[in-house]
Parts: sequence; C-alpha cells; structure tokens
Amino acid sequence: METGYDVYISYASEDREWAERLAERLEQAGLRVGFDQWVLQPGDVRVHKLEETIRVSTHGLLVFSRAALDAPWEQEKYAALMQRAITNGARCVPVLIGDVELPAFADARHPADFRDVSDAEYDQRVEEIVRALRGAPAPRKRALADPTHWTLQITPEQVMFGPADEAAEAQHEPSGTAARLEGLRWQLESVRRRNRHVVRGEDPGGSLSSLLAEYGRELGDAYLAGPPGRPFVIVSPRPRRRGRRCGWACTCPTNWRTCRGRR
Repeated sequence: METGYDVYISYASEDREWAERLAERLEQAGLRVGFDQWVLQPGDVRVHKLEETIRVSTHGLLVFSRAALDAPWEQEKYAALMQRAITNGARCVPVLIGDVELPAFADARHPADFRDVSDAEYDQRVEEIVRALRGAPAPRKRALADPTHWTLQITPEQVMFGPADEAAEAQHEPSGTAARLEGLRWQLESVRRRNRHVVRGEDPGGSLSSLLAEYGRELGDAYLAGPPGRPFVIVSPRPRRRGRRCGWACTCPTNWRTCRGRR
C-alpha cells in the first residue's frame, strides 16, 4: 500500500528525460512525487501499480507534447487524473512542452508553459507549480515604484531593469541575435566611413538613419523583448506625462553596459 504522494506526473515515454528532471526539481522543493520509474518495482503489475499511485496522489501533472497526445496509454492516465480533478477537487496542471492543442478539459485549466523558456524562467515555472500544489497564494507583484533614478543593465548573458540601488524589477537572458547585430554594426561603420566628411547632422539618402532604426529594432528584440521590457516601457514615458525631462547616462565597464535614467 502506497503511503501517498503530493503529485503524480503523467508523461509519454519519449519525454521521460524532461519529466524526470521536473520530478527531481519538485522533490528538491520538498514535494513527494509519484513518478512511474521511481515507484515501479520488479514483479509489479504495471497497470495496477500506476493505478494505485494515481489513487494515492493528491494532485496530478500532465506533460503535454505531440508524443503524449498520440500515446493511448497517456490518454488513459489523462482520463484518470481528470476524473479525480472533477470529482475530488484535485489540482490537475497541464504542463506544456510542445506546441499542441490541449484536450478540452485540460484547456480549461491554466497551464504551466515550459516552451522555449530560459533557465531563470524554468525555475520560475517550477516555483509556480510548487506554490499551486501546496495551495499557497501567488506572491503579490510589487507595483512599479515611481523612482527618479533607475538602472538598465545589459550584458551578453543577462538584462536587468529596476530602481537604482535596489533589486532588479525584472530580468531575463537575451535572445541570440549576435550575428545579426554584428552584421548591422559593420554596415553602420561602413556608412560612417564613407560619409565621414559630411557635415554633422546630415544624412545623405537617409542610409544612416534607416540602418540606425533597424539596429535599434534588433537591439530591442534581443534585449528588451523579455520581462525587463514591460516595466521599461511603463516607466520610461512617465516623466514626459508629468512635464519632466528624462535623460540617460551610459557607462561602459570592461564587459557590460549600464544605462542610468534620471528625471
């Protein structure tokens, strides 16, 4: 007789490595995890053992990928876990790791989306699952402060944005567009060299302006498309709405750049 688990993880055999990593992270967080490769013992009747494990698990995680949707065995486990969620009030969390259309009952539930996440975002999803399974409320998001001084830090590995001298309001890992940015930088340098004798402020043919605009878009997509971009967009216009001035001062240490905004 099983002693009970906090959560059972259902997954397709093709996704075993991914699912086991998640199971290990949940165990490290202090949850008791029903994972088939851990509970099955030599001589066990597989279907009976897994039925019992599902029965004594408080909640369920359903890992959805194309392989999972095509696996008849996973459809049986999906039916069992969803039935428990409906009749017993157990939490049944869809875990997305592939671009798939969820079945109707799973689609009615807010998923834990692990598609194309960074390491930091993966950790955040795991924490969200742990809180949900424990019935703990989600932490209240601190409203963006109205600082007069904030900091945007950009490195090749990380982007952070928040009030100066405080913990970062948001951070993420930049997307990999280094080759594209390097190509645009080379084009900019070529245009500048060709027009180095042009009076400052002029731009023959608009070539420099168009390249700068394209370079700016690429920089924005690479560094401000993630979590830091949202508070940055909210905070930056505030001075203008209040009739104040907003300036940026930039310093460039050896391996990263910091831009400080001051109203």
